[in-house]
Amino acid sequence: MANFEVGCDISSVIELEELNAKFFDFNGKEADLFKILKDNGFTSIRIRLWLNPYNENGEPYLGGTNDLRKALLIANRSKKHGFSIMLDFHYSDFWCDPGKQTVPKAWKNLKTIEEFKKALYNYTLDTLKVFKENNIDIKYVQIGNEITNGMLFPIGKLYEIADVFNEEHFKNVSVLLKEGIKASKEIYPNIKTIVHLERSGFTDIMDHYCTYLEKYKVNYDILGFSYYPYWHKQMKYLKETIELIKEKYHKEMMIVEYSYMYGNEKIWDKNNNLLPLVSQKNDSNFETNPVDYPYTELGQVNFITDLYNLCIEEGLTGFYYWEPAWINVVNTSWASNDAMKYINEFKEYGNEWVNQGLFYQDGKPLEGLKIFKKFKGGKV
Repeated sequence: MANFEVGCDISSVIELEELNAKFFDFNGKEADLFKILKDNGFTSIRIRLWLNPYNENGEPYLGGTNDLRKALLIANRSKKHGFSIMLDFHYSDFWCDPGKQTVPKAWKNLKTIEEFKKALYNYTLDTLKVFKENNIDIKYVQIGNEITNGMLFPIGKLYEIADVFNEEHFKNVSVLLKEGIKASKEIYPNIKTIVHLERSGFTDIMDHYCTYLEKYKVNYDILGFSYYPYWHKQMKYLKETIELIKEKYHKEMMIVEYSYMYGNEKIWDKNNNLLPLVSQKNDSNFETNPVDYPYTELGQVNFITDLYNLCIEEGLTGFYYWEPAWINVVNTSWASNDAMKYINEFKEYGNEWVNQGLFYQDGKPLEGLKIFKKFKGGKV
């Protein structure tokens, strides 16, 4: 599959560089992260976008603080290095996932689906116009991020009391998706639109969601999955989901987020504070499902290679490593205190992803980065 996208999401890169992060190639020479990735086989860059990731005093929410300015900077550098671009609209001021889809502060007084529909359409249209005016080609666009439980809570929340599915709210979600798709196609007629779900190893949940996408005639191009095996089950279950979607719904598919840990030892920052890693030794809270690969550098390589081969076997058209360069530097964190208040999620301050990247904490690449050169559209 010659056009298979070997992608990654490096949305934190501008904030990291502003905090003096440095990256190195395999010769030990400091280099531009985009060049390092290009030289090692990557073809596409995914960029997340938040509306207003700042508090009332203009202080950043962190986690990349991915506003339009940063998205444009990343897009321009991606273009310069010959990458295709995927733009990931969260439709929020900060992180979105099935547990939180927080309404942007600018939209907090909206009440009806008609109001939200208009706001989402205009925002999507106006944002993509900016990229178009800057001569940036957006090849793929996500209409929402990990929307398995809906978007723009509460009006689009799908599962509420006792995990009962709310079909009326799915009607709202379908309206929002259609507006985002419509706006995207008006600016970029050939753009590929993505509906992004997680829980990819839970085949019944993915089947249920796709049934309703069909019922409400949401005309999207690609079904995108997050796949983190410690949350989404072993790869054999992902394979079951992919085969069902392929046979029943005939949709193009991508893995738009994945990663794996190269180690799960505890890590301290430069101030000797323990980082709140998603996974660390003697901490079992993160892992809700068993995994098939050890948390070692070789385990990471084998996981990535097997996932790539599965994508090729099943005809997927790309996979995107999530934040391979989110190394730890002073003053970086998954969220500021004000950001935690905004999303109503309170965890320890710090970078929780540093052991899931493809770079060590000093910015030097893991040997595993080299394997991406092998991924040229055929099995390895």
